[in-house]
Amino acid sequence: MANAREIGKARQRKSDTRPDRTLTRKIEGIDKKMQAALEKGDFVVAKELAEEQERLLEHLMLSKHSG
Repeated sequence: MANAREIGKARQRKSDTRPDRTLTRKIEGIDKKMQAALEKGDFVVAKELAEEQERLLEHLMLSKHSG
C-alpha cells in the first residue's frame, strides 16, 4: 500500500506536466486552423494564427527551461 508521501509526489509530478500538455494541444490546434486558412487563401488569418502560435511556443520553451 502506498503511503501519503508517495501519493503526494505522484500527484505533484502529474500536475507539473499538465500546463505543457495544454500548451502543446493549443499549438497543435492553431496549426490545423492555420493550415485550413492557408488552403482557403486567407493569409491575414493565417498570419494572425502564426503570431499566436509563436507566442505559445515561446511560453512553452520558457516553461521547460524554468522547470
